[in-house]
Amino acid sequence: MSILIDREGKIKGDYKKINIYGDRTSPGNQVKVFQTDFGKIGIAICWDLTYPGLFLEMAKKGAEIVFCPAMWNYDLPSHEREHKKREIELLRAMTLARAHENIFFVALCNPLMDVKTQVSYSAIASPHRILKELIDREGLITAKIDIAEVRKFRKYYNKHHKP
Repeated sequence: MSILIDREGKIKGDYKKINIYGDRTSPGNQVKVFQTDFGKIGIAICWDLTYPGLFLEMAKKGAEIVFCPAMWNYDLPSHEREHKKREIELLRAMTLARAHENIFFVALCNPLMDVKTQVSYSAIASPHRILKELIDREGLITAKIDIAEVRKFRKYYNKHHKP
C-alpha cells in the first residue's frame, strides 16, 4: 500500500496495489486519483505498471502525474542473457508507454539493493520522452514538469484521435 501525505504531513489518501505478482497479500480493487495543490495524481505500485488499463482508468479520472513506487525483480528464465539490461529496457519502455498513451507524467521509483535479480531503475517520463533516469545507483532525481503541457496535449489528441 502507498500512502499520500500532503505538505502539512497529513494523510491525504492511500492506494492498495491491484495487480499482484507473487505477493503474499490480497489485492486492492480501487483505482484512485487525488487532487493536490499542484495537480491530480494517481498511484500505481510495481507490477501495476504492466497493466495499461489501470493507467487508462487513472487518465479517465483526470490524473496528470502517476507515481509508481516499485521493488522490481526479474525472473531468471525471462531472458537468455543480459538479464538486468533487458529488464531495464523493458521498464524504460513501459514507463514511457504509460506516459505517452495516457498523456500524463509517470514517475517510477525502485530501490537500490544488493540482490541478484533486483532492477534498480527509476525514471520520470513525460508523454514524449524520459526526462530523467537513475540506473544502478542510489540518488534522487527531479525534473521540472509543466502540467499545462499535459492539458494542452490532451485537448489536441482528444480532438484528433477518437478511440
